Amino acid sequence: MKRIWVALLLIGLSSACQKKTVPVNNVNSSGSSKLLFEQTPEPYIVISIKRTSCFGKCPAYEASIYSDGKVTYHGISNVEMRGIFVSSINTADINKILVKAFEIKYFDMADQYPVNGEKIADLPSAITSISCTGHKKKITNKYQGPESLKTFEEMIDLEIYKLKYKTTDAQK
Repeated sequence: MKRIWVALLLIGLSSACQKKTVPVNNVNSSGSSKLLFEQTPEPYIVISIKRTSCFGKCPAYEASIYSDGKVTYHGISNVEMRGIFVSSINTADINKILVKAFEIKYFDMADQYPVNGEKIADLPSAITSISCTGHKKKITNKYQGPESLKTFEEMIDLEIYKLKYKTTDAQK
């Protein structure tokens, strides 16, 4: 009998120590959407993406989405918008990206692809990061990343490119 209690105690402790996950369903009982990120007095980067250059015509840019809805975009090379730009995004669209991150199990993925760290000089990388309630993760995807990660990167791209930007320092 004592062994059963010890086993139950160990099972309870091991489940209590596992990583907490935020449910993907972001609608509360009243039907309104709840945010999967904190809105704090000091804005912070919730989602970012960086695409690195290659020896060819690969687009290179960086974009960050902040908790207050501000979006910064820095076009580096082989992109239509070169220079530094700002825009804004609504919280529902930020949340939509975060919901997708949980759906594809972004926080359970490897930190880099390929996992073995193999380096090939001419391949561009997609570097994404997410910081939301209870979770923080950065993934460098050079190649061999899961298809769901590639689709997620493209989703971020689409959300960023559909915005209307104001230039702060455009390079022609």
